[in-house]
Amino acid sequence: MVVLCYAGNSSFITPKMSLIADDRDLISSLPDTVLCHILSFIPTAQAVVTSVLSKRWTHLWRSVPSLNITDIELDDLEVYYRFNEFVYSVLLAHNNSIKSSIFNIWYDDLHIGRLGFPNVIKWINALVERGLECLEISVGMVVDDLQLPISILSCRTLVFLDFFGFTVNVFSPIRLTSLKILHFHEAAFLNVRDLLLLLAGCPILEDLNASSLRFHSEYSPSYQECESLILSKLTKAQMPFTFCHFPLKALCNVKELYIEINKV
Repeated sequence: MVVLCYAGNSSFITPKMSLIADDRDLISSLPDTVLCHILSFIPTAQAVVTSVLSKRWTHLWRSVPSLNITDIELDDLEVYYRFNEFVYSVLLAHNNSIKSSIFNIWYDDLHIGRLGFPNVIKWINALVERGLECLEISVGMVVDDLQLPISILSCRTLVFLDFFGFTVNVFSPIRLTSLKILHFHEAAFLNVRDLLLLLAGCPILEDLNASSLRFHSEYSPSYQECESLILSKLTKAQMPFTFCHFPLKALCNVKELYIEINKV
């Protein structure tokens, strides 16, 4: 049996390992596909460290179909550069497509955030090109207008998308043609029309959860724009703490509903 123990917030820098072995190494007897599936549920930094367990494990992490960058807090330039190098090295070393990814990063320093966020965009762009299916992204920085990466809004392979605290600017048609689950919270839009355009770009959406939305303009969508929104697959919708003009016709097939709107 193998037990991995980690200390500190920056495990990608200072991992600590404790090994307990017995005569029955049940974990290592599993097929590689099963081991990769198990590793996909832990932070990528911890998955990489398993490479020291044995020769068999040396490259196993490279085939894990996920990139999980979680609970990262950056307030020092040296730590930032080492973190940046780590993520790029993981992306370059990966053998297979990365189907699922989590980014949960907090930049304590505005300067570091301005250096770091463009790299986050590059990482997401690279994942989109590899056929990303599930994405959770939360990036904290002391700014009011952190733009959601545009490549996300045209990712035809995404099935699940969850983002927190971004501003969504709709400059081109949304093409989330495979998206079934969309969750976003404390996001900002120019106006309600942009929200409708986002949803219109998700033709097979089944699950919508959007809370505490903000709109920079009070512009209301036209009757024609509202009537054109069809979400025929949507069966679950929750929009708490959000008050806006929203077409109820789009919710006609919803079976589970919690919404606060101004009816159109």
